[in-house]
Amino acid sequence: MTIHPAMVLFVTAGAVALGPRATRSAVMVLGAVGALVAAATLSHGAHWSYAVGEGSLQLLRVDALSHLVGLVFTLIAAIGAVYSWHATHRGEHAAILVYAGGALGVVYAGDWISAFAWWELMAWASVFVVWSGSTPRAGAAGFRYLFVHLVGGALFLVGLAAHLAGGGSLVFGPFGAPGGWAYTLILLAVAINAAIPPFHAWLADAYPEASIPGMVFLSAFTTKTAVYVLIRVFAGNDLLIWAGIIMALY
Repeated sequence: MTIHPAMVLFVTAGAVALGPRATRSAVMVLGAVGALVAAATLSHGAHWSYAVGEGSLQLLRVDALSHLVGLVFTLIAAIGAVYSWHATHRGEHAAILVYAGGALGVVYAGDWISAFAWWELMAWASVFVVWSGSTPRAGAAGFRYLFVHLVGGALFLVGLAAHLAGGGSLVFGPFGAPGGWAYTLILLAVAINAAIPPFHAWLADAYPEASIPGMVFLSAFTTKTAVYVLIRVFAGNDLLIWAGIIMALY
């Protein structure tokens, strides 16, 4: 039986949100470890496909890249859950789990529509992680964070629409040769999430306002998921070499 690791985290988020405070941390750790086990037991070629019109949505596609990154992400989630044991905010625990699940959704997505849906879920859940910091500036920082990621999401959506309208493949994979509106808009959206200069100010503005456990998860997933998309979709683009150099030196 093939179990999507993200689904394990979503079920755990519901249990954490509805369960008693005394068991909240233990349930979070068990759920995160369960997601790690689910990721480790996925076999190459495993998939969840659903026919939609002339195409199909793939909520789960396991290949060498998604398997490796999925293992790393679930391991981080398990370690982060242990680190968050002392946290008492019910909403923060649930938001963290949904956020991590959204990141895993992007990693395992086999089609563009699923990838975009998980991408947006990750953005919204991470806003609640920022707000859960409960610092005097967390509210305003969270709204600024949300605005930036809504802009990025809009760019992603318009680029995706242009890609599909132009006869592009629904398969979430390499774009091919650089150029065109679809390529450029989606690359910009991913660059925002990757915090590539000059699109990086949101990170330093929002992350310090989250709680310490929240910062652990925020630093682990948003930018790293964007890097995964860069590898999956834009590998071979020379601009990424310069972006990497700038980020290393900045």
